[in-house]
Amino acid sequence: MLRCNKSLWFVFAFVLICFFAVSCSSSKDKQPKYVFYLIGDGMGLAQVSATEAYLSELEGKVGGISLPFTQFPVIGVATTFSANRGITCSSAAGTALATGIKTKNNMLGMDPDTLALKSIAYKFKEAGYKVGITTSVGVNHATPAAFYGHQDNRSKYYEIGLELPGTGFDFFAGASMMEPNGKMKDQKSLYEIIAKSGYGIAYGAGQYDSVKNVSERILLVEKPEYNAYDALAYAIDRKGNELTLPVIVEKAIDFLGKDTKNDKGFFLMIEGGKIDWSSHSNDGGTTIQEVMDFSATIDKVIEFYDAHPNETLIVITADHETGGMSLASKSGYILNAKSLKGQKISKELLSARFHDLSVEKGGKVQWDEIRTILANELGFWNGVELTEDQENELKKCYNEAFVKGYEKEQKTLYSTTGAMANVAMKMLNDIAKIGWTTNSHSGIPVPVYAKGAGSSEFAGKMDNTDIPKKIIKATGISF
Repeated sequence: MLRCNKSLWFVFAFVLICFFAVSCSSSKDKQPKYVFYLIGDGMGLAQVSATEAYLSELEGKVGGISLPFTQFPVIGVATTFSANRGITCSSAAGTALATGIKTKNNMLGMDPDTLALKSIAYKFKEAGYKVGITTSVGVNHATPAAFYGHQDNRSKYYEIGLELPGTGFDFFAGASMMEPNGKMKDQKSLYEIIAKSGYGIAYGAGQYDSVKNVSERILLVEKPEYNAYDALAYAIDRKGNELTLPVIVEKAIDFLGKDTKNDKGFFLMIEGGKIDWSSHSNDGGTTIQEVMDFSATIDKVIEFYDAHPNETLIVITADHETGGMSLASKSGYILNAKSLKGQKISKELLSARFHDLSVEKGGKVQWDEIRTILANELGFWNGVELTEDQENELKKCYNEAFVKGYEKEQKTLYSTTGAMANVAMKMLNDIAKIGWTTNSHSGIPVPVYAKGAGSSEFAGKMDNTDIPKKIIKATGISF
């Protein structure tokens, strides 16, 4: 009898353990009502690590300062190859992150056989969620467009833009709607078409408040005259009241979350697009500032999470790494990231400063004028000491570019910069011990950070196509 009672006790105890395990699991894996999907374009682990090293050195530390999102409880890593290349382009990577299916480089929202794919943004919309697509570059640029567009070439900006009104998505925002220069006579402005379809268009954050109260759907952009390669200003170059990604996300959350008690919920995709642009330029200081700006954007999301901790899922990743960035010295185990503190402008704006000076002076620019710009904008001789060889290298470049008139430009995907800016910026990067292997993308896997309801799905190694599938799985929507 005692043996029987013991057996029954063990069975009873086992049932209780299973019950509590299931209860805990159900609580932990509760389906999220609000999903934030953040993509740091070009943001590999090196870009994140460089930013943390920079912040640590500013406080006189060797490491120890972490960006808030790197402290998320769930961390993974994702491979990024495309269907036909070991190194992906942004549209192929965006398609993988949006649809869970690989495609060829330069294709957008289509599989390799040009079959249109349905992104998770459409899945959320069909399930009754509100949907927002936001970016710091053009709204019809590769990554945001992958969530609603379907084209055999990412450069078909006008055609991509024409697809936006048919989505029915609730909120779009970015620098602009990129339109081709010299449109055909029968091509109407994308803004005109989008407005006629029922979207209220707000030019700048100042117009948002007046538009949000009279429109069910919104397109928020900086200004209408932006062209194909414009974006929001780099964080390092910002002045005045320009639209910023943190402000965009603040407005998106305000608009999508207007009725958190009664709504189904929302899905918001957020792209920090200019980490990629500055990395293409091999501009370490600007890249660090862009990562910091992306982190400030994530802080807005964390604020929302803190108010809805059991209903929110945050997933952060990158479409690829750009630049083959490294934190390394040619000799010695040292970093000197704090030397970037004196950098006040991006390489592109520095190049423009030199060009404008040359025009102003009719081509007769003095070395002291160049030296003053380098001191004021990069901190050379003003906190960043140069060796005699380094100063001679700068003088040699000055002589060739401004005295002899031989200006050797460097062209990358999003910029063309002059020799003086290129030499000076490379020198500053070398002093900071930040290296680059390419002006394009690399095949290095990218980090994945997750927090909130369903976040346990994102631990460990995965492919980029797994991420949208895991998001959908977490919400319980049919993929």
